[in-house]
Amino acid sequence: MKTELMMVLGVAALVVGAVLQMVLAAMGQRAQRRMYAHLDATQGLQADLAAIRAEAAGLAKRLGQVERELTRVSESAEKPGRQEIYDHSYAVAARLVREGADAAELVASCGLVRGEAELMMRLYGTGVAARDVPKAGSIGKPSAPRPARAAG
Repeated sequence: MKTELMMVLGVAALVVGAVLQMVLAAMGQRAQRRMYAHLDATQGLQADLAAIRAEAAGLAKRLGQVERELTRVSESAEKPGRQEIYDHSYAVAARLVREGADAAELVASCGLVRGEAELMMRLYGTGVAARDVPKAGSIGKPSAPRPARAAG
């Protein structure tokens, strides 16, 4: 009887060992699947991060170009004389209109665009509206001297 009991206990131990081995194997496979899923997700995130870094580098390069262009434009706008050139060409255009020049002559000789030339014709031409427009350089100046105030 002792031998039979020992045999039954031995078989039971083998069965329990086999069941434990299968459970541990299943748990290991499940853990391995999760590990591979996490690895795939990590690799996807790394690829996304690399793309973002490349895009950021491209944007940084473009930003540098825009900053240089803005500096160049800003510096050229601040150069003295540019506004004076425009003012001079408008003054010349006003004088030419008063002397009888037409819009095509203003475009050719003063570098104005057609719309500017037409506006100059309206402002400084011999039409009715032109008589009410002050001559160049007289804007903001009083038309007649003001009488002196009495001290008092």
